[in-house]
This record gives sequence, C-alpha cells and structure tokens, in this order.
Amino acid sequence: MLFPKKPRIPNQDQSFDDRALHLQKNIYGSDKGKLRLLILQRDLQPIADKAQSLSVLDAGCGMGLMSEWFAQRGHNVFACDSSEINASLIILIASANKSVFNP
Repeated sequence: MLFPKKPRIPNQDQSFDDRALHLQKNIYGSDKGKLRLLILQRDLQPIADKAQSLSVLDAGCGMGLMSEWFAQRGHNVFACDSSEINASLIILIASANKSVFNP
C-alpha cells in the first residue's frame, strides 16, 4: 500500500496529508473525478455567472479546483483545507494561473 491508512480517531478532524497525491491522481485526475467536476460546474454555472461578485468560502477545498473556477469568474474566494499539502498545492496553482483567491 503506497499510503498507509491512519487509524481513525472518533470525533477528531482528519487530514488527507498522507493521501494527497493519491487523491490527486485517483480522484481529481480520474475520469470519474473529471466528470464530477464538470457536473458541479454545470450546476453552479447560473450562480457563478451572476453580474455581481460573490464571496465564496470553499471549506475543505482539496486542490482548490472549484475555488479557482469561481475566482476566474471574478468572485472573491477564500479557500481552506486542513491538509498542509493541499494548501501548498492551492497556492502553487493560484500563482501559476494568476488566479485571485485567498488560499
């Protein structure tokens, strides 16, 4: 097993630090993950296309894909995740794409 599972502690926040790269490849990078993202974007398109700028909180944002999507449409986005690895990835993605959101 590439990423050993941590024992789950009841009533305690869990971080995906030990599985971030696995999730990036197998969830976000898979056909199923891409389809999930397209469905979310399709369903949120009417809200995202409003003329006024919205304040969007993306709690548990993972790699920040939806955060960036909203930011590219001119909305003020605050993205947060308990995983330090994901938070670092979000900052890199935002910088590389010159997105304006607050990771």
